Amino acid sequence: MKLIHTADIRLDRSYADQGLPPRAGRANRAHLRTRLQAILDRAVAWPADALLITGNLLDLEQIDRDTVAFLREAFERVAPLPVLISPGPRDPYAPTSPYATELWSENVHIFTGPAWDSVNLGDFTIYGFGHDAPEISANPFDAFTPSEDRLCVVMGPVFSKDRATGDSNESAIVNLENLAHPNLAYVALGHATQSAALGAANSAVAWCAAAPEGADFSETGPHHYLEITIAPDFPESKGATPAVQVNQVPLSGGRFYAMNLDCTDLASGQALIDAIRPHLVSEPDRQCMRIVLEGALLPEIYDELTSIRDALSEGLVYLDLVDCCFVAENYSALAEQKTSLGAFIARINQEIEDAPDELRRAALCRSRDLALCAYRGQHLPIRAARGD
Repeated sequence: MKLIHTADIRLDRSYADQGLPPRAGRANRAHLRTRLQAILDRAVAWPADALLITGNLLDLEQIDRDTVAFLREAFERVAPLPVLISPGPRDPYAPTSPYATELWSENVHIFTGPAWDSVNLGDFTIYGFGHDAPEISANPFDAFTPSEDRLCVVMGPVFSKDRATGDSNESAIVNLENLAHPNLAYVALGHATQSAALGAANSAVAWCAAAPEGADFSETGPHHYLEITIAPDFPESKGATPAVQVNQVPLSGGRFYAMNLDCTDLASGQALIDAIRPHLVSEPDRQCMRIVLEGALLPEIYDELTSIRDALSEGLVYLDLVDCCFVAENYSALAEQKTSLGAFIARINQEIEDAPDELRRAALCRSRDLALCAYRGQHLPIRAARGD
């Protein structure tokens, strides 16, 4: 048997909490559709015996009617490939959810609650459950009784393996010991930042599938879906331990990317552009960038930040330059100016030189930075005091 396993796609998710403008949010939601379509295309071409989606295919907080139509058509096009869906906390099966109100093609099977349901596929049985509310009403792992004469697979939207104890009425808890059975070959779970193998349930192999694309700036780097091959085929394997191979298939190099850049040694705006650009082109999937500028930044570069952002943003969905720099200044030259600012700088320079200890010296240096930014009407980010 060959299976494809994915989870937490969250079609129609919001990106507002990441500070992304509406245009970028729309682009990212459209991109999620292409990731799901790529998985479906692979399932048909491989070919897989079934596609398993273990939780949060949708984000019902802002589901769009067009997205439901997209899903119905996409699943119908891959028929007769079975598409098995375990609703998660973001898209629980409820009387008003699209899972209950829409007419899905015959190849789609939706697990409607915490009671175990099953689907027979050839010589295998797929057992599954789903959320019936954001907090599932019962823990299905307390009542798993598979068939005695068929190899089987278990799927469901559960939390990570470290949540192995707790109130079973609050969430579905991973309890692999309760799943131990000689005919169980593979346990398909969800809710992981990165795809990860869990401890075995007797002879079974258990994996959490992560989202096939990053959701925010904390989920950078490559994202995968899982291809599972289970052999030998039943009934020849009756009484034997099934061989299970899991392959993590890269689907995206990571749409989100974040980095910190020390600007202290940059002599011009072009130097800043040259320091950032290699990170833009090294991975073509990177479309939402957050770059935290740190260290000392020359005043003339501050004046160019808008044009620098425009130059780097071309071809990206979103670029956020976060200014955490302090102004790099030649305070000795400023003190020589025949102006009120020059007189002030000369006086505080002398106080810094005469400071009795490092703490007082650092506080005076910080005061000097703040005063200069106030004089120029510039913003100075909050940071720890520093010495010169």
